[in-house]
Amino acid sequence: MKAFLSARRAGRAIMVGTLLAAGIVVAGVARADDPIVMKLGHTLAPNNHYQLTAQVFAREVGQRTHGKVKIEIFPQSQLGGEVQMAQALRTGTQELMISAQAPIGNTIRQWQIFDTPTSLAASTTPTGFCKDRSAASSST
Repeated sequence: MKAFLSARRAGRAIMVGTLLAAGIVVAGVARADDPIVMKLGHTLAPNNHYQLTAQVFAREVGQRTHGKVKIEIFPQSQLGGEVQMAQALRTGTQELMISAQAPIGNTIRQWQIFDTPTSLAASTTPTGFCKDRSAASSST
């Protein structure tokens, strides 16, 4: 009789565990009609141009996706400073940020390609720069 009760308890425990796991999976799966929520952070005050830009962006995204994508705005470093937010972007805990150039280039080395304004100083236009570069590379 004791073995029967132990087997019965084990069976119940397995059933309860299975139901809990299934409930967690079902609760974790987003329904198709649920909006996608994206976090956008910046470091400036709510009355600054970063906030105004974020508000226009959020409104446009909402309109163009018919409400399927929602942008939540977090001003004044609510999600951390620029370096922390850049790291959050890389790990996937944050989707969007508005930032100055320097913190991104220091955090994400590949971004430094955009931080080379002196390479364009020799030419008055980017087109002239490209022509100068192609001429120099074809002569070598």
